[in-house]
Amino acid sequence: SPSLIANGAVVVRSSGSLPSAGPELMLDYNTGSSSWRTAGLAGQYAVIQLGGGLRTLTGVQLSPLSDCCSGTPANESVKDFEVWVSSTTSDDAAFTRVLTATALNRVLLQGFPFPGGPVPALYVKYVPLSNNSSTSSIATAVFEVTADDAAAVVSASSQWTSSFPPQAGTDGNSFTRWLT
Repeated sequence: SPSLIANGAVVVRSSGSLPSAGPELMLDYNTGSSSWRTAGLAGQYAVIQLGGGLRTLTGVQLSPLSDCCSGTPANESVKDFEVWVSSTTSDDAAFTRVLTATALNRVLLQGFPFPGGPVPALYVKYVPLSNNSSTSSIATAVFEVTADDAAAVVSASSQWTSSFPPQAGTDGNSFTRWLT
């Protein structure tokens, strides 16, 4: 995915995060304890410059944060969110909203196609709006875009938890893995 750090993506700016929980942590498949945890509940966002230049995006995939011990969704797991795109600059005025959605309270990677169809993008703005009950932050374990010209796992027969998604089996990182 062009939104992964390993593929050249860069977080241009964000609303902030809890210590050692910056937005770049959601741009890989190492979901064990790595996730973006926002510094608050209102006005949260991360602007990501995609790797590889201008891309045609078809949607996004994300995974809520898993509780470390039970494998169930953490209270601060993202619930409602928006995705905005810009094909020119990272200036706020250049972005257009392409998706408003609700993530299921499950720790599996979830796909959200853009309802208006494919869109060109150089930058993506991810805006988590709410969580499942926490009063302090919103957490996203994985955020990635799907693109016309990039390979992506679109479905899998099974997945044990969000810590071991099928994408981890092909991400080129020997420290991640897919478990079913």
